Amino acid sequence: MAAGDASWSKLLRGAMAIFFVSAFVPAQYAMAQQPAAAFYPVGHSLEGLPASEQSQAVYHADVNHSLNRLHHLLFVDQLVPEEVQTQLPGEMQSAGVTPQELYQGKWYFGKRAGTDADLKYFGGDVRVSPVRQFSTEERAELVKLLAELSSPERREELIASPLQQLLVQWDVMSVWWQLEKANSDDLQLLTAMASAIRSLALGRDEIEQLPSGFAQLQSQFENSAPIATSKPFLPDDFDPSAATDSSPWLEIGRKSSALFQAERTLHASHVYYNFGGRNETKDLLAAIQAGDDVSPNPPGTIQTALVQTLVVVDDQLRPIATPVIDDIRIRMSNPSTDQNALDASSSRDGSSHWIFRRTRAGSILDPEHPFRFVPDTAQALFVEYGSLKHATYAAQCALCHRLTNGGGQAPFGIRSLSKHAAAHIAAADERTQLAESEMAAVVERLQSRLKSVAPSVASTRLPPRPEKSAAELAELAEKLREVYSQSPDTWPAPTVDAGVEWREIGLLPEVTHPAENPHNDAKEQLGKALFFDPRLSGSGQIACASCHDPDLAWGDGRTTSFGHSRKLLGRNAPSIRYVAFQETFFWDGRAETLADQAIAVFLNPDEMHASAEHVVETVSAHAAYRELMCEAFGDEQITLERVAQAIACFERTIIHGRTRFDAFLQGKSDMMSDSAIRGMDLFRRDARCMNCHNGPMFSDGKFHEVGLSYYGRKYQDLGRYATTGETADVGKFKTPTLRDVTATTPLMHNGLFELPGVLNMYNAGMPTIKRKEEQLEDELFPTKSPLLKPLGLNRQDLADLAAFLSTLEEAKLRVRPPELPGLHPAP
Repeated sequence: MAAGDASWSKLLRGAMAIFFVSAFVPAQYAMAQQPAAAFYPVGHSLEGLPASEQSQAVYHADVNHSLNRLHHLLFVDQLVPEEVQTQLPGEMQSAGVTPQELYQGKWYFGKRAGTDADLKYFGGDVRVSPVRQFSTEERAELVKLLAELSSPERREELIASPLQQLLVQWDVMSVWWQLEKANSDDLQLLTAMASAIRSLALGRDEIEQLPSGFAQLQSQFENSAPIATSKPFLPDDFDPSAATDSSPWLEIGRKSSALFQAERTLHASHVYYNFGGRNETKDLLAAIQAGDDVSPNPPGTIQTALVQTLVVVDDQLRPIATPVIDDIRIRMSNPSTDQNALDASSSRDGSSHWIFRRTRAGSILDPEHPFRFVPDTAQALFVEYGSLKHATYAAQCALCHRLTNGGGQAPFGIRSLSKHAAAHIAAADERTQLAESEMAAVVERLQSRLKSVAPSVASTRLPPRPEKSAAELAELAEKLREVYSQSPDTWPAPTVDAGVEWREIGLLPEVTHPAENPHNDAKEQLGKALFFDPRLSGSGQIACASCHDPDLAWGDGRTTSFGHSRKLLGRNAPSIRYVAFQETFFWDGRAETLADQAIAVFLNPDEMHASAEHVVETVSAHAAYRELMCEAFGDEQITLERVAQAIACFERTIIHGRTRFDAFLQGKSDMMSDSAIRGMDLFRRDARCMNCHNGPMFSDGKFHEVGLSYYGRKYQDLGRYATTGETADVGKFKTPTLRDVTATTPLMHNGLFELPGVLNMYNAGMPTIKRKEEQLEDELFPTKSPLLKPLGLNRQDLADLAAFLSTLEEAKLRVRPPELPGLHPAP
């Protein structure tokens, strides 16, 4: 229905009969026994919906083929939609509701329970709502068909191509995931589906080699022009696979809205802009990012494209964002034209939309024509995303994406340009990687479901991903250098799990001294002397600097430190550089202030083995200390607390921030090698480091169980549990800063590891301790953090990560120990 065919009110009325349907099988694929007109024609109140209640030829020319029966059971048979979200014309009339009364506010979020009368309008393709309830006979047939797919021999007979296998897997997974989210109690059916999903999984290489289908789309709709939204239009200069400098289209990274998150949709969503040329797009995007006032009218014609590709799991149960395009939407706005009733734009204010959807029948039965054009006003537009939000089922794209968008939150009606979306030029594979990370909940549930069948199939060990050639690595580094040379506000979103509160890595802020212990030069000078003075210890042999040596990056370089009488202590001495930015202290967080930390070490019989009286007497015995104490605190009163405060004041000044990473952020782009720049991107995304190591300190300051508690074995350490007594804290240790990490080895709380070993462990997902029979009821048995997952990084990836971490190492700055009162000057 063209925009000029009727008033806006009539256009809305034409959108009322909305159902969860999609790219239905063209009539030429219908079997002979089906009606010739398989779909209601354009202009009919049920435009685009199937006119037949029979099964469709979706995966095979024989309607009764097992795959067609599977599709029908999953998506069509006895389907009563949970939400239709608006009322059909007849229902509105019988209820006495006028369009003016219905279309108030966010009418398209309204819900209407489905009825038996809705059943006959569903069918055709997979984007209808999945069936969630089955009769006894239907369920039995479904389980039988799923078992066939789980049999290698039978699957080989049924599946004709890798593409068909991928599409069937996605179909089953989309229904299984809806049932899982609905907390279905049919465990047998859920397990049968999970087994079929795994059996249908292809290898990563085979998936990545599948054609996107875009070439066939171009061939199908060659020479199309933007004549009207009722006719196909595909820009001849648009190609989602062409990321060249000559292309006027740029892929945009942005915060995912709920509607397009892969965990809900099983799609990877890509957005492309063309604001009149590549440079024009960059300039306009930069202006919007800077918060500049942009003209209410676009600079000439604006084109955007949404491309959605399927996400599945491979034979290692890894989420894979495939290249297979499932959906393309083109949007064009040209407000320079004086809009009137004759304009063909979808929204009547200069915004037009064209939608192309992959059909299963086209993909399998006619591979040269895998897509169907869906007019923006057709009922068939309103499809199932797999999302819980359901907005697109009941509203034309043009109802939300309009130039006359209210509130100024979406410049030019482009919602991904909202200030909340953080739009930026996407880095290589950014959206693909984001989609895969968003699938964590899906994969975890699938693995859990499969464990009940055969624990071996739920193994999480990942083989390393394919390595890139030298040329590919150099090209990737060049692209990433361009991305990360921009403001951090424009960087691609990091890979973090749902619920993780993260901050961007970056430059260190200014040090803020606490109000109860303000800084002054005398206090800093006093604290420095006390820090290096071994006479404060019970033996007179151990100073703070014994374990925190400035020549050893403020650590001691040992596995674990020596204490009083050369006793070997249980934990590695962390560097005290940057303690000014920490909120808790010690590996287990038992000290809440830096001064408390110093006092705890003084009084610990295994460490400095001192007493408050000994410390006070030692300091009081020297006039120089008494004088500095008076300058620092205003009088000569000497207490253990003041000694600790002075030391803490000095420790807060141990801040340099002179790293290659910091220099890079300050504009010196040559301070990061190609390997390091790739490693920085890995750190933020594929390696998942930002889940814990985020912010300028590269630490969230929180406590996590990373599988190194050695519970029930040598080196056992219960971590934070010893402080809190909470069983949930068993084995948890504070996330250390990664600044200077390459200069402060050995690593981890027990000092048992060097950097390559740590990277290898994290790549494997860290150790998982298995309960012994006698530990089955042990409440103290530690639970590894769910943030830890196998990564599948290859050798080059690990080398790149190490190269990036090396850029966090401080430039060497020698610190000369001070002259101590009553002792000879230091040489």
